[in-house]
Amino acid sequence: MTIKMIFTLVIMITTMLNFISSAATNTRPEYIGCQNNDECAPGFCCSILPDKYSAPRCNPLREDGEMCRPKASTFNTTLHYPDGASVELTNVHYIICPCADDLTCDISDGVCRDKNRKNEIHADSNKEDE
Repeated sequence: MTIKMIFTLVIMITTMLNFISSAATNTRPEYIGCQNNDECAPGFCCSILPDKYSAPRCNPLREDGEMCRPKASTFNTTLHYPDGASVELTNVHYIICPCADDLTCDISDGVCRDKNRKNEIHADSNKEDE
């Protein structure tokens, strides 16, 4: 082997190793919409469905009158996909996002309501009891 052939072989091996290394450190697959709430725009949250191989997505926060999950909290998990990808999720929501900032999830019926309106509804129901 000549020096020129050895030099070419070393360059080819180095290039191949760099390609393999960069592929192994890829941040995440294209089909993953988010890994935490911070990656979503204001008014959205990162949530995942209970389906097998479900991919997390940024979804809108719940609006007034929409269904919500009382006392819902975020969770952390690692997902594994058939293509060999593993993705770590932190502080993501399960199934649906929480209510928008100016709303609260009414524990009695699981519906997002205006914080002030919720107090009015409970005050009205208390008057009916009298």
